[in-house]
Amino acid sequence: MMKHLRKLLFSIFVCLLSIAYAQAQVTLSGVVKDNKTGEGLVGVNIVVDGTVQGTTTRADGSFSMSVSQPTPFKLKISYIGYASQTVDITGSNSNIQVSLKESNSLIGEVVVSASRVEEKILESPVTIEKMDIIAIKNTAAPDFYDGLANLKGVHINKGSMNFASINTRGFATISNVRMVQLMDGMDNAAPLLNFPTGNVVGISELDMESMELVPGAASALYGPNAFNGILMMNSKSPFEYQGLSVLVKGGVATSNTAKDGATAYGNQPLYNTSIRYAKSFLKDKLAFKVNFSLSQAQDWRSNDYVTHRTDVTTLRNETQPTIGDPSFDGLNSYGDEVPIVAPFGTASFANTVALGVINNPAFAATLASQFGGNTALAQGVVANGLQSLGTVPLRRLGYKEEEMLESFDARSMKISAALHYRITPKIEASFSFRRGSGSSVYQGGERYALRDFTQTYYKAEVKGANFFARAYMSETDDGDSYNMTAMGLLTTSTLAPTYIGTYASALLPTLLAGNTPTAEQVAAAQTAAYAAVQPGTSNGLAESTLKTVREGVFQRGGAGFIDNSRLYHAEFNYNFSDMIDFAEIQVGGNYRQYDLFSDGTVFNENRGNGTFERIKIGEFGVYTQVSKKLLKDRLKITASIRFDKNENFDGQITPRASLVYSAGKEREHNFRASFQTGFRNPDTQAQFIYFPSTSGILLGSTKANAEQYGLFQGGATDSKGNTVNLEFIQPEQLTAFEVGYKGLIANKVLIDINGYFNQYNNFMDQQTVFAKNAGTAPTGSWAAGTAFRPYINSKVPVNSQGLGIGVSYKLPKNFIVTGNYSAALFSADIDPDDEFQIAFNTPGDRYKLGLINRGGLIKNLGFSINYRWQDRFLWRSAFGHGYIPAYGVLDAQVNYKIKSLKSIVKLGASNIGNNDYRTSFGAPFIGQMYYLSITFDQALN
Repeated sequence: MMKHLRKLLFSIFVCLLSIAYAQAQVTLSGVVKDNKTGEGLVGVNIVVDGTVQGTTTRADGSFSMSVSQPTPFKLKISYIGYASQTVDITGSNSNIQVSLKESNSLIGEVVVSASRVEEKILESPVTIEKMDIIAIKNTAAPDFYDGLANLKGVHINKGSMNFASINTRGFATISNVRMVQLMDGMDNAAPLLNFPTGNVVGISELDMESMELVPGAASALYGPNAFNGILMMNSKSPFEYQGLSVLVKGGVATSNTAKDGATAYGNQPLYNTSIRYAKSFLKDKLAFKVNFSLSQAQDWRSNDYVTHRTDVTTLRNETQPTIGDPSFDGLNSYGDEVPIVAPFGTASFANTVALGVINNPAFAATLASQFGGNTALAQGVVANGLQSLGTVPLRRLGYKEEEMLESFDARSMKISAALHYRITPKIEASFSFRRGSGSSVYQGGERYALRDFTQTYYKAEVKGANFFARAYMSETDDGDSYNMTAMGLLTTSTLAPTYIGTYASALLPTLLAGNTPTAEQVAAAQTAAYAAVQPGTSNGLAESTLKTVREGVFQRGGAGFIDNSRLYHAEFNYNFSDMIDFAEIQVGGNYRQYDLFSDGTVFNENRGNGTFERIKIGEFGVYTQVSKKLLKDRLKITASIRFDKNENFDGQITPRASLVYSAGKEREHNFRASFQTGFRNPDTQAQFIYFPSTSGILLGSTKANAEQYGLFQGGATDSKGNTVNLEFIQPEQLTAFEVGYKGLIANKVLIDINGYFNQYNNFMDQQTVFAKNAGTAPTGSWAAGTAFRPYINSKVPVNSQGLGIGVSYKLPKNFIVTGNYSAALFSADIDPDDEFQIAFNTPGDRYKLGLINRGGLIKNLGFSINYRWQDRFLWRSAFGHGYIPAYGVLDAQVNYKIKSLKSIVKLGASNIGNNDYRTSFGAPFIGQMYYLSITFDQALN
């Protein structure tokens, strides 16, 4: 099917290229200058209003173009950082002179994500945040994507140096399935597990034009999973941004956090190289662009081996096990999730261990001298001695994360290419290819080492001023990725017999002498046995076992998994503004198919006939939106409604309504209120996963997947033995109310305030239950009492509410001071002792401060300083739970423009002050990064 889709997309694109048009040509030329300096501006965007036809200015600010558009018409002239202008054209003109003024950077933004139509950010009906191209260039964070952390209401969790997860309005995870991220309209979630891959395989810094973030429900326009927000990442057009750009960045990352013998991070180099080239031809009808980006660093260390996986000391004020205790489960050590108990008091077990001991070559001399070579006699004596020990709980094995990883690579490589063709003055077609690959660490219910993970996209699109239609496909390849938690468990189970045998051997002289081992002898035996199966010993047993398990495939003796999955998506949107003038009406829809395959390593693809079949899930959605302006266009009323249907669930209807009133002489005061609904289909793993883990068998809870295990509708118990009446998983619904104000005071102070209340019904999460009865399925057999972790819906509503306040103040000399505060909390009528607990995973209080100057103080010199702080909060997940301490982070950068070289030199640092922190329980400790970058841009003014 993939080959057929590629052919279809290419055929459509070729057909579009073949469409010809002939109209009278109007020839235009002129120059665009800075109104203060009089210098020509390169790269200014010049577009015929209402069309896609346009050009950009040359290095001296001049431009020329032929327009296939009857006069009169308007030219829209825009450039980042400058106020846009409109020029009336009545005929051919060879002397157009335009002077652009620097814009008020507080209000110059235009956004499209809030309503799927261009509108001023001041007049958006919902809360929206944006990073434009200037903000992206001036972010102090070493990776521009991390600059999103400074936006109001944004909470970032990092599972790796290059894997950041964006969260808004609570219920965070490192794999946030409650939020949609779109790259040029393409969903960047991995099809198999549905979580957004951040910017590991995203858009390179040189090609990123803007990022728009809508926190809160967006399902009415964007469908399932646009539940707690949507992030739209937009790349640069090859028509508007032409020429060669090169970025070279180098620096050092440093951290000294190391506990209980963990290896300190120290100082590690980091590198980034990016290249972009774009060019237009055929009088700006045809354009292309190519991109390459490579970043390389050593990942931060998740090296907390001191804290217990369930941090009960801080949660319930109970005694917490410590290292060496039989019940201790280290946070970042794996394989110690299950106890190791030696039941020597059982005769059969004692005899088995005794036989292993006497067959050890090291026992040969004793066997010959003391027992005359009588193996049976020796076995009996040793077995009797072992039985006298009774049942012995040994120190859990477990292996540290740094011992398990084959490398600490945090690498990302991105390549992309796009071809654009202007079919008519109002229609543009494009075909694009994008591939990202890299190595990272991802944390869900387990810790995963992503190694040479690849995600590839193909997209064809046709768009005009009032419509678009696109089709794309994404596919993933796991590379050499593996599950570290499973790797630890499999290694532990493989080496447990050696561990127990070594323990028995260490006590052998005492047992043979007929003596009872002393506490000191038992402790020494435990130490010797533990050391024998740890990395670093001369036998190399641990290293070789870890390597074997790491390179094997899960559920077949190894920890690796397979992902060869695809996502097919097609959608359209049409705005009737050119046909209807009493209101703005738009309609749209989409069809999506998941095509999943893990070869039985993650999903339940076993049909019982010895084969694994691909899992296919189809869904579609349609929507319409109507907007009307009243009271001399000061009041805007918008209403939308959407219907979605997934083949495994009932259809969902999501309406939305909003009001925006613009007051003031310049419409500078905007008041908004909205009622929104949203829904979230169970993601693909919540539907079809079957994955034995440390906390139980992860089980997708659709009827087609889960019915065969007999857990649902009375077939399971909780940890106290009470029957749990599980129902098959259903979509989660959200009802949201929001009010806000955004306005400009005295043309200097921008204020943005919003408050919201959300109510979730059928809230989805997981719960550990135990099978009442034994059973058998194609995936294998299980005993009564086996732990499962199915996905379930909460039977009580879950509420969350929050407040956001943002202020920006423009000072002389182009200084801007910014500050914002966010508060968030949740409530649910759930008994504290109930095993189904809500994972809000969001700090209650956060504030962020910034000071920015973009060249007003000293010509060509700019800088930014950002500080963000968040309060202590509780993190809950299947991986572990505990409190994340409060922390503050200070980032800063200074940049200087060398106009003669068309280059910008930038020196920056993040987390200044040596205050290592982590964003979630089990995640790495994040240290400091210092970097120097040089960016060459052929279109730089």
